Amino acid sequence: MIQHVLESDFADFIPPAGQEHAVVYRDRFGLNDVFPHVDLTSNETRTTFNRRIARFRRILASRDATLFVMVSRASIPIGWHFGPLVDLLMAQSPNAELLAIQLLPPRRGGESVGMELVQRREQSRLYDFRPASDESALGYFPDVIDELMILRLIYQYHLDLQDAQ
Repeated sequence: MIQHVLESDFADFIPPAGQEHAVVYRDRFGLNDVFPHVDLTSNETRTTFNRRIARFRRILASRDATLFVMVSRASIPIGWHFGPLVDLLMAQSPNAELLAIQLLPPRRGGESVGMELVQRREQSRLYDFRPASDESALGYFPDVIDELMILRLIYQYHLDLQDAQ
């Protein structure tokens, strides 16, 4: 879906006015409701999304180095999309890097927690990560070691954060 949104420059990201659901996401990706937490028929919500899209476009057009971080659950593998996604990002923003983390099922029994580099393209990297805990029900890892391992990868970039207006 992310690749589609970038390729289409958000053309069908927001459903037409008055519709709650984007048909293309149901038909192409099996997603009945992309934004269950917002009312896409509201003008205020649509304005907010359009502002966010404009800000994202400015970030892509910037000459500043940009780090995109993507974490995907095991049920949505990103390994086969990694190369094309990096190529697309590089075409739109040559100073961008993608740090992608593919979650594996949490450790069981004697398995150890681990982070393994599985693909590299340009400066972008894809890691497989077997966490100690399951975040699927909470949206965060109950075991702090999992959060720290992801943060450690991000901190390697020595970020100088700026607000993109």
